[in-house]
Amino acid sequence: MESSRQVASPNVHLAATLSQDLGLTYVAGLENQEQSYVTLSLEVLPELNPDHIFMTVGKSTVSQDEDAEKLLAEMQQSAVWGNLKAVQAGNLHIMPQWVFGDYPNIKSKSLDLVEAALIKP
Repeated sequence: MESSRQVASPNVHLAATLSQDLGLTYVAGLENQEQSYVTLSLEVLPELNPDHIFMTVGKSTVSQDEDAEKLLAEMQQSAVWGNLKAVQAGNLHIMPQWVFGDYPNIKSKSLDLVEAALIKP
């Protein structure tokens, strides 16, 4: 199966909430990304090796995307994925698809989700 792993620019949607609204440092190497989204291979992730990964799984147009869930399961079985700092530290945060909306109430709810993800009991 051909897979797609897209990384959002720090200027759009949830990435903007993280980097601009919360002032979190965007992953080195992608902080100046001009395109809204770029596609990365799994093999590139160790070069970036982020402390946290915020991600969604699947298309926003469907309630359940079995292909995307299968891709995530396959990624989680790979040594490349398992050796990422964020994964090893338990800092993989799967967010709902709606965080990619631009409406003010979505931004507010996104901030709540990010806060809950980053503040561990």
